[in-house]
Amino acid sequence: MKKIIIGILILLSNNIYSQEVKSLSLEECIKIGLENSKSLKISDYKVKSVEAKYKETEVAEYPTLKFTAGYTRLSDVGAPNFGPAASSIAKAFSPILDNYSTKITLNQPIFTGFRLSSATEIAEYNKNASILEFKKDEKELILNIRTAYWNYYRALKLKENIQQNITMVEAHLNDVENFYKNGLATDNDVMKVKVQLSNTKLLMIDAENGIQTALLFLNSLIGLPLNTKITLKDKPEFLEKHTSKLDDGISNALMNREELLSTEMRIKAANSAITLSKAGWYPQIFFFADFIYSNPNQRYIPQKKEFKSSWDLGITLSFDLWNWMLPKYQTEQAEFQLEQIKQSYEILKDQINLEVTQNYLNLEKMFEKINISSETLEQAELNYKITKEKYKNGLVNNSELIDAETTVLQANINYTLSIVDYEIAKAKYLKSISK
Repeated sequence: MKKIIIGILILLSNNIYSQEVKSLSLEECIKIGLENSKSLKISDYKVKSVEAKYKETEVAEYPTLKFTAGYTRLSDVGAPNFGPAASSIAKAFSPILDNYSTKITLNQPIFTGFRLSSATEIAEYNKNASILEFKKDEKELILNIRTAYWNYYRALKLKENIQQNITMVEAHLNDVENFYKNGLATDNDVMKVKVQLSNTKLLMIDAENGIQTALLFLNSLIGLPLNTKITLKDKPEFLEKHTSKLDDGISNALMNREELLSTEMRIKAANSAITLSKAGWYPQIFFFADFIYSNPNQRYIPQKKEFKSSWDLGITLSFDLWNWMLPKYQTEQAEFQLEQIKQSYEILKDQINLEVTQNYLNLEKMFEKINISSETLEQAELNYKITKEKYKNGLVNNSELIDAETTVLQANINYTLSIVDYEIAKAKYLKSISK
């Protein structure tokens, strides 16, 4: 018995806590989605990686200090034989078997054939391109969240429309059954209304399934547990026809779209890569300086078993006298890569032009659909009221009232679809013109 009670308590606690309820606005969903998005975090890590790469190439131009230390034990091969008359000389040249050395080296590039400066430019342009690509990914996520939010709203609204129609048809069924009892309606009339009610209830099952699907997708997109129930704070805004012009939208997109700006950065990086590829034609010059503290110090003669310091400095120059025209082929590769990016840039401009145009025309169409569906809904509701009164007075038959009810349901659905489609179309258009 005790186990049964514990089991019931566990089940009750699971039911209580299994589904968290949140009331969220669209902006709150976007905020949560941006914070929780795993794909956006990947993009952010890419940005951090290229930023670190830029810092790496930048510091390569700065002087470096290097410390080295070592110990060497030499084998004893005996002192040089200078004969008995030169014993003092032999003693001076006796081997020191334990060698200790420390050295600090400073190295400063003076001229590297533009290798370092070009590499820094490439890394900087790539960093800027990655930041722009991150912003692009962020805007795409925001658009997806907006779309999912309004699709969930649409699913809830469709269920509401269907429920209203079920209530309407149930009232109709009650009326026709009363007529039937009084001999004013036939079995066929009653059956027609029951069939209509069953069909509407089937639509309700589909609507509830649509709600669950839309909710799962929204939760997944914004990173909430899939069983979280969300109530929506926002509804479609007051609908006004946008006043922007297509040409202005295209111009704005071509100036501000992150894809284009990012590709422009890649073009600049490719130009710097050409300069880098030509570095093989130039010599490289470095300044160096060493401070040596060792025991024995090779600079001192005769050597003594004690630590002594010394230093040196100088300039080194290196130049490839012949490398089988390697820089030429590297330059050709860089130039061809630049041309590829330029062609991609032109293709991208065409695609953006087409995208903005399509979104603009679709937005226009969606606004017209709202006007038409709104008028149709008003007419359908008025027709239903008139038909219902006529039916009660025996002026129209049962089938006409069924048709009026079906028309109201379809008009309600069409209006709901049109306002949500307009919100989604507006979001797509604004995103396409980078707003």
